[in-house]
Amino acid sequence: MGEILSFGSSSKFKTDLGGNMRIIIVGGIAAGMSAAAKLRRTDRDAEIVVYEKSPHISFGACGLPYYVGGNFD
Repeated sequence: MGEILSFGSSSKFKTDLGGNMRIIIVGGIAAGMSAAAKLRRTDRDAEIVVYEKSPHISFGACGLPYYVGGNFD
């Protein structure tokens, strides 16, 4: 059976079963990676796995700063 999760006002994820959270995120584009980053800031001990079908992931909603910064050829 799955765990019942709640997002409390203290900005901490909680489980009824105790222990570390195990989180799966489907999609490694901007929203998925943003969710993973927020979860990591919220719970440093959580196990976070991101699944993305393409060979590339994105850490920003807009690639322009990376392009201007010379990260692309």
